[in-house]
Amino acid sequence: MDAAGTPLDRLVRRLPGLAAVCLGTGFGSVRLEQAAGVVVRTSPRPVPDGLTGAVAELDAVVWARGLPHVVEDLSAEPATSDPAASTRPSQGGGRRGTYAGVPVRVGGRVVGVLSVADPASRQLGPSQVRILIELARLLAEQLQPGGDAARVGVPDEAVAEIAAAVAAGEIRPWYQPVMDLGTDRMTGVEALARWHRPSGRVEGPASFLPLAERSELVLDIDRAVMARAFADLAGWQQLRPDFRVSVNLSGRHLDRPDTLSMVEAAVSAAGISAASVDLEITETARPDDLRTSLVLLTGFRDRGYTVWFDDFGSGWSALQDLIRLPVGGIKLDRSFAEQLGTPVDDAIVGALASAAAQVGLKVTIEGIQTPLQLDRARALGCHFAQGYLWSPPISPDEVTTRLNAARA
Repeated sequence: MDAAGTPLDRLVRRLPGLAAVCLGTGFGSVRLEQAAGVVVRTSPRPVPDGLTGAVAELDAVVWARGLPHVVEDLSAEPATSDPAASTRPSQGGGRRGTYAGVPVRVGGRVVGVLSVADPASRQLGPSQVRILIELARLLAEQLQPGGDAARVGVPDEAVAEIAAAVAAGEIRPWYQPVMDLGTDRMTGVEALARWHRPSGRVEGPASFLPLAERSELVLDIDRAVMARAFADLAGWQQLRPDFRVSVNLSGRHLDRPDTLSMVEAAVSAAGISAASVDLEITETARPDDLRTSLVLLTGFRDRGYTVWFDDFGSGWSALQDLIRLPVGGIKLDRSFAEQLGTPVDDAIVGALASAAAQVGLKVTIEGIQTPLQLDRARALGCHFAQGYLWSPPISPDEVTTRLNAARA
């Protein structure tokens, strides 16, 4: 597992400082089993006298136990590396400060410890420990032979930053209205991931989603956005009981046996109905086994969800999938809307809408920006539409404002 001179080495060097910044502590450390023994990397900030030894001792406890360990006041922690020491009365030792460490596991074996410490005694809550766990999990993924980042050349430090943002709750949804072309009414919204930086800046998906989609990190983003979107929908349905929300699922979810239970748990936690949820299967990642996908999508349908192929025509799904898989509709990529009004694109959109209608599917077209595009989409058989003609993605508060205005 010698990471010297590799992209992994850059991650190991930068991870201690990133962990310290994310948790707001003064010091971060990685202890990692490598070919030459245990290599220790620390954050650039100087470590106060006495703290280095305490961190080494507590890292040994984490390594031996294989469990996260948090000490909010080092003066109450025994000064020993014996893993059983934390079960014995405190010996004090005059040390002060705070420590949190989590194991790094590869193949079920602990191969390292990621930890943070601060010279001041302070509280570290569960959400902060989860950030540390996410960063350790990211490191473990890169230590696996042929790990995602090493295989596709993803910048490790960028992925680590995104993982920390997910764990900190910084990746949250904004929403774009979905318009019913038969009634000109907002029937629901699509949840779109946004990065809410601590500085207050809100970044669109281009800054993080392409990297996340190359690894399992996209699954965590989908889960985070879904949970928040379902909670928001529960509030909006107090104003509009028939209001709906669409959430995106990467094709990676289709290969996981826990996907259905994960969605069901999120729906149950929010107290909403499956019938008010649209699940959009994105085309950026093809599922490995369409037979497994068939079982999963059938389970969604049987429980009342509506499944859509998102950005249809830009990825892996094809017209034959409309028949083979139990989906309720297709969403046409915005590239189709851009050229509406030209003979070629009108013919393509009309053909897709007609094919969908023949097998009982609805059609949503994205990217509508002009009245001409709207008229053509409606005439060609599209049922729903999204686009800047009505609204860009907006905050949850703005959705509430619009629903209240519609009731007035």
